[in-house]
Amino acid sequence: MKKGLAVVMSLAVLVGAMATHAGATYLGDPNHVTGDNANNEDTAGTAAGVDDTTGTEIGSKEIPVKIQTVSGGGTTNVYAVSLSATEVTFIWNNTATTIWNPETLKYETQNDAGSWANASRTITVKNYSDVAIEVKPDNAAPTSSDDGITLGVTTSLKLDSAYDGTVTGSVKSGDIVVTVNGTPNNTYVDLTQIATFNLKITRQ
Repeated sequence: MKKGLAVVMSLAVLVGAMATHAGATYLGDPNHVTGDNANNEDTAGTAAGVDDTTGTEIGSKEIPVKIQTVSGGGTTNVYAVSLSATEVTFIWNNTATTIWNPETLKYETQNDAGSWANASRTITVKNYSDVAIEVKPDNAAPTSSDDGITLGVTTSLKLDSAYDGTVTGSVKSGDIVVTVNGTPNNTYVDLTQIATFNLKITRQ
C-alpha cells in the first residue's frame, strides 16, 4: 500500500515539474509573440477576446532577413608570363676587302674593318600574373663557340604583380638585353647557333 502511494506521489511530482517547465520555457523565451496578460501563471499569454473568430490576429513579429557571404575557397594565384622572342640574332657587317696576290698566290685582306649591325637585342618580358616575378639567365655570359665573340645577358629582371589592388590590374613589363662583342673568327653564310642560355622565371 505504501509502495503504491509512493508511486502515485512520484507521478504527481513529475507531472507538476513538467507543467512548471513548460510554463517557464514559454515565459523565458525572448522571442514569444503574444503578450503576458492572460492572468494565468501556468499558461501566460494574450487572453483571447470573446469575439475572436477564425482570422482574428493574435499578434505579429517583424522578421528581418539578412545575408552574409563567406569565402571558403581562398584565392588561387595564376602564373602568366610571356616573352617577345625566343631567340636572338646578330648580324656582323664585314666591310673588309680582299685582293688576289699573284706573288703569294692567295687572297690578302686590304681592309679588316667590320661592325655589328646591332650589338644588342631585347627580349621583352610581360607579367600577367597576380604575383611578382624575377627573370634571370642561368648564365649571364654564355660561352660562344666562336672564340672571337663574347656575349652578355641582363643578370636579373624583377617585375611587380599585375594585381595592384584595383578592380582591374595592369600588365608589368621589362627587358632582358643580350649583347655581343668582338669580331667573328669565322664566316657564317647561313644563320648559325653559337651559344644558348636558359631564362629562369621565379616567383618573388
